[in-house]
Amino acid sequence: MLVEKNPSLAGKSFSIPVVTQALTHGLHLAGKMFLNPGEALLLPDLFWGNYRLLFEVGLEADLHTFNTFRDGGLDLEAFQSALASIPGEKITVLLNFPNNPTGYSPTPEEADQMLAILKAEADRRHVVAFIDDAYFGFVYEDGVYRESLFAKLVDAHENLLAVKLDGPTKEDYVWGWRVGFMTLGIRGGDRPLYESMEAKLGGAIRGSISNVTALGQNLLLQAFQDARYEAEKKRNYAVLKERYQRVRDLLAEHPEYSEAFEALPFNAGYFMCLRVKGTTSEQVRQILLRDYSCGVIAMGNDLLRIAYSSVSADKIETLFANLHAAVKKATST
Repeated sequence: MLVEKNPSLAGKSFSIPVVTQALTHGLHLAGKMFLNPGEALLLPDLFWGNYRLLFEVGLEADLHTFNTFRDGGLDLEAFQSALASIPGEKITVLLNFPNNPTGYSPTPEEADQMLAILKAEADRRHVVAFIDDAYFGFVYEDGVYRESLFAKLVDAHENLLAVKLDGPTKEDYVWGWRVGFMTLGIRGGDRPLYESMEAKLGGAIRGSISNVTALGQNLLLQAFQDARYEAEKKRNYAVLKERYQRVRDLLAEHPEYSEAFEALPFNAGYFMCLRVKGTTSEQVRQILLRDYSCGVIAMGNDLLRIAYSSVSADKIETLFANLHAAVKKATST
C-alpha cells in the first residue's frame, strides 16, 4: 500500500513499516531513537501543539522554528536560513503536510525546493527528517504535491535519514483504534541496516508498552481486505472535499469578511487558520463559545484554527457568519 500511495517509491530501498501505537507514539519513538536531549529540532512556527509536549517537555529537545508562509506559499528562504543558523554536526527537522493547524500542503515546486535545501544541508552534516503524514491524502486542489515527502527524501543523500510517521486514524477514519507505522529510509540503506533499525524499534516498543493493540491491527487488516474499502474511503473523502470547497466559496462570496479576518494559505487536510483583525484570537474564541456555541482553537495572539472538516456543509455558512459577528463584537467593545 505504501508504494501504491507513493508511486515514486517504486524500486527504492526502505525499511519494513514498524507498527506503533498510533502516530503520536511513533513520533515519541522517533525522538527517543534519533534526538538526544539538548539537540535542535527545527519545524515551522505554525505547528501542532503536542510537538512541544512530545519533544521539548518529554524529550528535552531544543525547539527552533521558522516563518511558515510568505507571499501565499511556504517561506523556504526562512527554512534555509534557520537551518544555516543552527550549529552542530547533526540537525533534525520535522515536516508535517498537510499541515496541522494550517491545512497547507506544498506545491511540487516547493517539495523540490525542500529536497534541494535538505540535500545541501546533508552535504555538510547529518540530517534527520521526521515526516508526519497524519493527514496524508487529503489534498483538494490541483497543483499540490500528492505524495509523502518521504518519497523524495528516502534516497536523497547518504547523510539524510528519512523517518516516515503515518497511520489510519485520519487516513482511514478510524479514530481510537491507535495503530500507526514508522518507516525509515536512507540512500545506500540495505536490508541488514534496516533489520537492525527494525529490531531496535521493536525493542523500544517491547520495553515501554509491551506491544501494539492486536484488536486494532486485526480490525484494520480486515478493513484493508474488504471489497468495500476503496469505495467507502472515496465517499468520505468527497464529504471532506465538499466542506473544503464550501469554505472556499464562502470566502469568495463575502468580501466583507476580509475586514474581520484573513485566511492563511490552505489547500488540504482537516483545518484552516484565520488571522483576526483588531482584536485577539482568545477574545473571539470566548465570544464564539459564549454567544454562538461555536468551538475553535485560539493560537498565539491573533490566529484561530478552524476544523471545518467536522462541520457539515450546510452549517459552514453559519459558522463563518458567527466568526464574522464575533470579531465585530470583539472590536466594538
